[in-house]
Amino acid sequence: MKKCNWGWQGSAKKLADRGAYLLKNLPFPADIVFECDHDGVVETIPAHKIFLVIGSEVFEAMFCGLNADPLMSKVAISNYSKATFQAFLDFLYADQHPSFERDWTNADSQSNWLFEMMELLHCASQYGVPELVTLCRAAVVRSLGFSEGGFAGVGS
Repeated sequence: MKKCNWGWQGSAKKLADRGAYLLKNLPFPADIVFECDHDGVVETIPAHKIFLVIGSEVFEAMFCGLNADPLMSKVAISNYSKATFQAFLDFLYADQHPSFERDWTNADSQSNWLFEMMELLHCASQYGVPELVTLCRAAVVRSLGFSEGGFAGVGS
């Protein structure tokens, strides 16, 4: 019996795998583009409204609500870096958790990591993605040396 090639869909076992493929390869034309304007530099991220609507009530209202503009093709993102918004989309499309790794030997690295995690926490909160809010909040609390039982010591 000849083995069938089911394409990328056949090799992607879970919806998260298919979402990750879509976001990275865009085999279907994106129907929305995010324009990240961070410090005067505009970078774009193409996306698919269906994945955004599935993951966020804010996007559902934006794209499908009573006041939605069916011709909307661009959304300006001025308060997040492209890297932060990309991490947010990675979570929506593919349930990819943000990197919680950090270098405790370098104070600048710690500060940057904390800033990025707080920015992602704010983004997840703004767009109504509670699971990502919970993940980011827990990582920030752990990084500050706290645990559910109280102070645990920095870096533990």
